[in-house]
Amino acid sequence: MVSLLKGEKVLESVSPHPISFWPYYVFFLYYIIIGSYMYVKYDELLTTIKGYVPIDIIAIGILVFLWWIILIIPALIFSIMNIAWKWVLLYTLIAVVGTYLLAKNVIKLADIWILAVATGVIGAVLTESYRRSHRYIITNKRIIMGLYMGLFGARERSILYSQITDLTLKQGFLGKILNYGTIIPLTASGLGTGVD
Repeated sequence: MVSLLKGEKVLESVSPHPISFWPYYVFFLYYIIIGSYMYVKYDELLTTIKGYVPIDIIAIGILVFLWWIILIIPALIFSIMNIAWKWVLLYTLIAVVGTYLLAKNVIKLADIWILAVATGVIGAVLTESYRRSHRYIITNKRIIMGLYMGLFGARERSILYSQITDLTLKQGFLGKILNYGTIIPLTASGLGTGVD
């Protein structure tokens, strides 16, 4: 795992606080809750829509449109907040796959919501796995940040205490209450052990 320098001792080894990944857990929990709700209330929703639009194909089209909106709008908001467009791309792909499976009669319209629940559950599990794969090791000589992903490999970065010229602290409202935050040690070149 970690190769220690001569005379070096590990003082502490920790993973990120579970609450530090709360935006991801909330994001995936949204899909679990809304997917479950839409699956359970599907017949009631279809009956309501058919009350306004008596043509079945238009009612089904409205539900497919609703499927796209419920998947993509939150992913778009999350992407803008994190400046990472992968979320919009991922959930657009899920919407396309769900629509394709529906068009090919592989699944029923009610069952399309199970796909949203499954992506939420898988996303939450992967987020927790990713959080646990991070290790911050404090020794008597340096700080080591490692990402250890088992068979998928590992990444390590370390900074000797003598190279640290400044520290950047980022702690939001929730971090102040629950006593967690992000500390980035900076070197003369401006590099730290992680990214903000």
